[in-house]
Amino acid sequence: MVTGTNDRYLRTDVALPLAFEILEPNLIWGDYVNFIPEETNAFMYRTDVYTKSSDTKKQAPAIHSLGGLFPELDRSRQTTASALIESQGFAIRLPRELIRAPGGANELIDAYQTAGYWLAEIVNTNILTRLAADGTTSFTNFSPAAVWSADGADPIGDLMAFKHDMKREGYPYGMTDAFVNSQAIYELSKYLAQLDTNAFAHQNIFGMPFQNPNTGNGDTLSIPVFGQVHEVMSGMTDSYILGLDRNNVAAELHYYNDPAFSVPTFSYETMGATGGSVMKTVPNAGFNFYQYEEDDTHDTILQFWVENKTVVKKSYAISYGTGI
Repeated sequence: MVTGTNDRYLRTDVALPLAFEILEPNLIWGDYVNFIPEETNAFMYRTDVYTKSSDTKKQAPAIHSLGGLFPELDRSRQTTASALIESQGFAIRLPRELIRAPGGANELIDAYQTAGYWLAEIVNTNILTRLAADGTTSFTNFSPAAVWSADGADPIGDLMAFKHDMKREGYPYGMTDAFVNSQAIYELSKYLAQLDTNAFAHQNIFGMPFQNPNTGNGDTLSIPVFGQVHEVMSGMTDSYILGLDRNNVAAELHYYNDPAFSVPTFSYETMGATGGSVMKTVPNAGFNFYQYEEDDTHDTILQFWVENKTVVKKSYAISYGTGI
């Protein structure tokens, strides 16, 4: 290892929190998956075939005689599946003179922030891909007559139909959030701005745009008659829409932290809910770091990788459609 001015910035407990300051606000799916730590790269998970209410073996309570035995009822068991945690990452090369330069810390920090953004993109893409692949794609009411950029489009009607189709007898799911790409959020914003309605209808029925306070990445349209529609800056295919139930999280992100290359938690400075800076501590969801000096060039190689895997447990709590 190079002995130089910026050695302290090469430690794992310094590098990962600096990367995570950028990573965490851009991890847009963090509120829509449950994080599950694992001790190895292989894991088992259990999923319901039915909900308690939709169980096909459910029976009404039987008449009971005092002193007699209660009748036994059968129930559907959970199914068990297995998966392997996936590892993805990259390396960043820093020249040896930068590590030894008094001002090299600024470029080191910039490298960590770049890594944080790239890691967020990797995890976001993986989560979105799994949600879309395992979500429900059949609809009864949702069938847009026109894309949102066309004359005669009805974005509010499409959203209401999309929301209604998540409701199924025996399942507690109700859509709270929808996700679309930047073009669709622009078309929806334009539609709302051009609606010929009074101020009360705009505020209490159709809503108005506001900046997403949770991610700082894209906009959210709060539409009282529907819920919230979020802009996804990358990863959402044009004309597609994803719907989730925030109150019934459909997916789990299983992660593994290698003790040799990670830290169990991150503590970093962020903006508080009422303004001002606060320290926030969160679990490390599988992000790892290692650095070494290359023998021939004496450059420093920074390696960043993430070890996790998303699985869907409740397909009916996810809707994935197209046509907008």
